Amino acid sequence: DEPEAPMPRVALVLEHFLHAPPGQLPAGVTAEQIVDLATRWFPSSPPLIWLLARQAADAGRFEEAEQRLRSLVEMGRDHSYDQRISFDPRIVGCDARLNLGVCLARQGKVNEAMRLFSELVTDPDRATEAREYIEALEEFLRQSAAAASAGRSSGQGLPPPV
Repeated sequence: DEPEAPMPRVALVLEHFLHAPPGQLPAGVTAEQIVDLATRWFPSSPPLIWLLARQAADAGRFEEAEQRLRSLVEMGRDHSYDQRISFDPRIVGCDARLNLGVCLARQGKVNEAMRLFSELVTDPDRATEAREYIEALEEFLRQSAAAASAGRSSGQGLPPPV
């Protein structure tokens, strides 16, 4: 039998451990175990999912980050997140969508990224960043088209990871 998730306060402890360097974890506990517990016990905790998405993106695991960010966006749409946990609502809203767009762009999914950024242009919290990413992607597409017509490929100019 799988142990049940403890009280929501444990999610805060797991979040703390996810921030800790490996040498500062409790004896016998690995980062992989913390991630496993966080995802198994608190699959609808936006702060934990946000942190795991950021760690995945920082490590260059954009597909994993994309999946986690899509989960946050969906939670924001249908309010399926854990209602007992307090968090900044932007991590299931505009911030999740902005970071998902960056993640998609880093994977070459430019059309979907542009759609997300275009939706955010009217968002008071992220309009400036959305416009900057649209401009960066448009410049990247121009450079790619010019490089392709000159017989070269270009991987420069994509927005930085989340």
